[in-house]
Amino acid sequence: MGILLPEKIIMAVLASGLETIKGDTDEYIPKVFDEDTMGSDFITKAAQYLTGNKVKIAQGYNVDDARLPGWYVVPASVAPAEDFIGDYITEDEYTGEETEGSIYEGIHNNFQARVVSASANGDATMILEALARYILLSARETMGDKYGLHELNVTATDMDPIYQFMPQNLYYRSTVLSFRGLNTWEKEFTIIKTVEIFGKFNADEDFVEI
Repeated sequence: MGILLPEKIIMAVLASGLETIKGDTDEYIPKVFDEDTMGSDFITKAAQYLTGNKVKIAQGYNVDDARLPGWYVVPASVAPAEDFIGDYITEDEYTGEETEGSIYEGIHNNFQARVVSASANGDATMILEALARYILLSARETMGDKYGLHELNVTATDMDPIYQFMPQNLYYRSTVLSFRGLNTWEKEFTIIKTVEIFGKFNADEDFVEI
């Protein structure tokens, strides 16, 4: 199982979902945005915007006007859940191999991540955020069963301009994900061979380099 990197999983899910939607906008856009509610003109314009623009997918807070429109996956916060996993984690649960006893320890964590949808147009940003939310919600089962991101909840923030780019407004809206995941490690901690404590008290001292 190892240590989860949810940002990479989220980026891959968004890329896969967007590729599918852009491959057949006539099929998928009316599923994302209810045509009876939004009207056929909105559906047509949303599809035209999506097919006419490449959506950049990146990690971190690197939103700028040269990378628009885009989805920016902000690194997840990690907090301990209530339960600590101990001896009952066995290798066969993860590798299919039969072993005697337990070689893993682990901890359930509560994660929270954000997908920042950004563009130079308010309506376009709303469309991008809704697409991100649709893709992530539709992938809940896959993200849990295949990638270990369980109990996924998806919400969204209000839309605002990014004021440092005024008067050229860049609009952003965040899709917020919360989920649980398991991080595991080998029980014996054999990766640590020796430990040396370093102290740096002088500005001229060298950095520790490995």
